[in-house]
Amino acid sequence: VYNCQIRNVSIKGCDVGIKLTTTQDKWTHANHIEHVRMEYVNKGIQFVQGTGTGDFGFTYIADTSISLRNDATNKRGIEIGTNCKLHNSFVKANIWLHYNSCFGMYVEGEIKYSLINLTVERVAESGTGGVGIYLGANAVVAVSSQEDYNQEIFLGTLNLSVPPVINPQSRPECIVVKAI
Repeated sequence: VYNCQIRNVSIKGCDVGIKLTTTQDKWTHANHIEHVRMEYVNKGIQFVQGTGTGDFGFTYIADTSISLRNDATNKRGIEIGTNCKLHNSFVKANIWLHYNSCFGMYVEGEIKYSLINLTVERVAESGTGGVGIYLGANAVVAVSSQEDYNQEIFLGTLNLSVPPVINPQSRPECIVVKAI
């Protein structure tokens, strides 16, 4: 698809709320996800390469809220899969976690030239835990010292683990974290 609009919907009680994939050596650009509310999902928004190029350029996600299922671990608010490219995109979303091993954004792909503003909160009865952004083994998050830098990635956190950004490969990244 190109320029697909997903607006003004509520999604509840499913495995994946919105799954975008590329097929047949093609790409999908300029998709808009706006005014979307998700509740009790395992994955909120998932980007999957499929048989295509994995190019999801110019994606626009705004005023989107994702509340992950509270029955198990390893849930993901936004997942950018292996070989997926989120370039020239805008993301503004609120994500609520319930368990320590859940993720606001899980990145195995590439983010460049993008403006991302996430608020990730753990809403369990007590304690802290959960990860704001996880950068996997294949993640590429361009930094301002590179030619292809991001405009900014901002992560607002509440009751998350310390550190809220997990980067086991110590890849360069430009994520600004602010506890709220």
